[in-house]
Amino acid sequence: MELSSMSQDELLALGLLAGGLVLAALKFGWLMFRMNLNAEAFTSAVHKLIDAGDLDRAVKLCRAVPGALVTSGTLDMLQAHQNGDRDSASLREAFERGTGGTTEKLKKLGWAPPLAIAAAAAGLYLLHRAGIPFQPYHLGLGGAALFLVVLTYRQQASIKKTTLAARDAIIEKLSA
Repeated sequence: MELSSMSQDELLALGLLAGGLVLAALKFGWLMFRMNLNAEAFTSAVHKLIDAGDLDRAVKLCRAVPGALVTSGTLDMLQAHQNGDRDSASLREAFERGTGGTTEKLKKLGWAPPLAIAAAAAGLYLLHRAGIPFQPYHLGLGGAALFLVVLTYRQQASIKKTTLAARDAIIEKLSA
């Protein structure tokens, strides 16, 4: 079907569906490529450097990947350790300070996922209200937006879990 043969309602609905998909994709991409890191490999590398007594190289490793939560928190934690903080509570505090608050940073998903769902739902509703039969591409756009929103929330939970596990493992290593 060509765009010129579509009604204004259908064009608006397609715009809403596509906008929902784009919003969902942007936040999913932000999480996957900006905030995500293989925390197990990173923690293992930091452990090896701590065991070798080479905290300066561990700090350089953290600075090599500045966007990930685990690296920014570990950087502040290592610097606090170098400045004499040895107890786990102060190291945990340094980690949270470095991440800007782990949960706070991950809350930056903000308005995009709910808005993506609302845009997709509004697009489907507009099609229904205008009496336009659903086409596979209508449902595909709405479904893809919803799927990406679900993946975004799952990835958010996964990043939080692995970041906190890496934090605890590094604190244990530094406190030993």
